Amino acid sequence: GGKFSINPKTKKKWKKGDLRDDGLIFNHYKKTFIKSDGYYEMNFVNFKSYHRRSVRTNIGRKRREGFKVDVDTDYLLSIFPKDFKCPALGIKMSWGYKSHSKKYTPSMDRIDPKKGYVKGNIVWISDRANTIKSNASVEEIGNVYKWFKKLSAKKK
Repeated sequence: GGKFSINPKTKKKWKKGDLRDDGLIFNHYKKTFIKSDGYYEMNFVNFKSYHRRSVRTNIGRKRREGFKVDVDTDYLLSIFPKDFKCPALGIKMSWGYKSHSKKYTPSMDRIDPKKGYVKGNIVWISDRANTIKSNASVEEIGNVYKWFKKLSAKKK
């Protein structure tokens, strides 16, 4: 086998999403191609390609998990927040090309959890917002909010 190149910033093997000094983003090692120096060839892409590929990956993952999916990459890109801000929490989302917590990663969410990933039923929110929302109803989220607000007030 080949050797993995080391990211000079992290001093570790390059990870998907690592940002190179020239602005390109590490996508993957080409493990079928070992260069003459013994290292695997690496694939870097620009932001637009990385974003598109990340969105497309979500579609495949949901299909593999058994969900009904009737959308394509172009549709998902068209509904993605242009400013990369989570509409629920207002935090900046990113695909991980900067070192950050998973909570900032964009997440495809079904507005109605009973329906699949179909047109009109999908929004992009942060993983953090999606975790909070889970499969709760509006009423359940409201009840948790009221309870948590009362609990927080008692602590003051």
